Formats: sequence, structure tokens, C-alpha cells
Amino acid sequence: MGVSKIPLFLCKESLTNDSVFLTLVHLNPMKKALGGFIAVAALALAGWFFTNNSNSSTPEVPTSEVVTILKYNDYQCPTCKNVRPMEKQLLAEYGDKIDFQYRHFPLDMHQFAPLAAQAVEAAKRQDAYDGMHERIFDEQAIWSSGNARQYFFSYAEDLGLDMAQFESDIDSEEIIAIVESQRREGNRRLVTGTPTYFINGRKISGIPANVEQFKDLVDLYLAEG
Repeated sequence: MGVSKIPLFLCKESLTNDSVFLTLVHLNPMKKALGGFIAVAALALAGWFFTNNSNSSTPEVPTSEVVTILKYNDYQCPTCKNVRPMEKQLLAEYGDKIDFQYRHFPLDMHQFAPLAAQAVEAAKRQDAYDGMHERIFDEQAIWSSGNARQYFFSYAEDLGLDMAQFESDIDSEEIIAIVESQRREGNRRLVTGTPTYFINGRKISGIPANVEQFKDLVDLYLAEG
């Protein structure tokens, strides 16, 4: 791997026991020669933290050829939608080497975000998670303006769902509890905004600026495994 492909970020220990924060730093061309040292140091520090911090509540990261990317997501968040092409490109290029997971984290500022998450979970019960997930993101600007419930029911009908079951599920205590449980999990892990990514259990500070930065992160974790 050439110097130009080395991830330019540092790894530092979080003030909490929940994660290691990876912070992107911008290096000018004169400093790129230090990239190799930075990448090696990042790996060494990450390994030291997870093997020596006996008081940490973070699970040990397993040795694996699969990188797990977990995204705390708000369906009404424009940035969560805008990063979708980057996420799809990652999945297309890495295939089975990436296990991409979502967690619901509807923000208080977004009126319809909880209902959107409930609609996705209700569709999931009829094996239509992907269809509802994509449709809600694709038409975010439409339902965010109002009548979100009506739109979600229309999407469910377009997907051929059993509408009586969907109507029962979307407002069920079980599905509301799933969404709230994932939001509380995010709060415990110090998630404060969306999207927030964890890679193999480690919280990423900020959002990769482009797919190349995201690929550099994934490559680092694959090398670590």
C-alpha cells in the first residue's frame, strides 16, 4: 500500500470505557511521509487499549475477516440519507467482508423519525425491511413535510404487505420498545447525533468525508483482524 493510501487518522483513548475514538486529521503533503508511522501507531495503541484496559466495559474485538459497521440512524436526518451512496459503494466493493448493521436513534428535533423507525420495524415483521428502509430514505423530503403516517401506509401497500398486520404492528408496544431500546443503547454509548458509526465496537469521531476515507478505515480493521 503506498503512502497516499494510508489512513490519516489517530487513535486515542476515550474518556469513557465505551469506545476508542478515531479522529480524522488533515495532513499537508509535507507530513504525509509520517503516514506509515501514524497507521502503525494507531494499530498498536488500539491493540494495547483492548488488551490492557481491564476496567473497560467494551467487549473484546474478535479476530475476524469480517468488519462490523454499526450505524446509529435517524430516518429524518438529511445526513443519514446523504451518506447512503457511500455506504452502498462500500457494501458493493467489500461484499461479505462487511457486516453492516443499523440501530434506531430518532432525534428529538425530528418529529416523524420515531414513526419512521416503527414503520421499518413493522415491515421487517413481514420480511420487507429493505424495501421500507429504502423507500423511507428515498422519499425523506416528502414525508418529512407532513402526513408521514399516511405516506408510510402507502409504502406498505406498495410493498404488498398485509395492511391489517402492518397497522397493528406499527403502533404495537413491542415495536415501540425496540426503537426506544436502541435509542437508549445509543445514549449509553454516548451517541449524541446521527449518523454515528461504530466499527468493530469502536466509535468513530465524525463522518468519513468520502468513500475513500471510509475504505481506509475498513482496510485498517481488516488488517488488524
